[in-house]
Amino acid sequence: MSSKTSAALDNPFWQFSVACYAAPDMAKHCLAWQEQYQLDVNMLLFCGYLHYQQLACDADFLRSCLTELKPMQTQIRGLRQQRQALKNQNEVAYQAAKMHELAQEQRMQAVLYQRSLALASHSSALSLIDYWQMYFEHCNSKCLPEEHTQQLVADVFKQAVAGLAS
Repeated sequence: MSSKTSAALDNPFWQFSVACYAAPDMAKHCLAWQEQYQLDVNMLLFCGYLHYQQLACDADFLRSCLTELKPMQTQIRGLRQQRQALKNQNEVAYQAAKMHELAQEQRMQAVLYQRSLALASHSSALSLIDYWQMYFEHCNSKCLPEEHTQQLVADVFKQAVAGLAS
């Protein structure tokens, strides 16, 4: 892999995501939303990144991101299913599948980061829940997280982001 490719993959959004995901309870909540509501963890984190960076966007921007990423999301879901099928059967193959899935997610995040560069920083950027609401509007999920659950996860997100600043 070239250093240019490595730099594109190891971008500020990826670094933000890794740090947030490592915060207490963040992975648990993100994975629960992924399983229960079929929401994309990368998009949940992207909404958090947009909010954290005070980048202003609208529903059309998120919709165009989702359209562009649909093939990648489908591929990642397939990789996740393959990995989950290996769980408790073959640890070496499971770990290899997990690394492959993570690499594809990092590529997806690189695309999102490139898209975010076109956005302007704005002090009146939306709240995290407002970003999530825009994302949810374009999801195929029949049910979505209730408001109190969104607030709980937003609070966990805020704690994770506070850890980034320190």
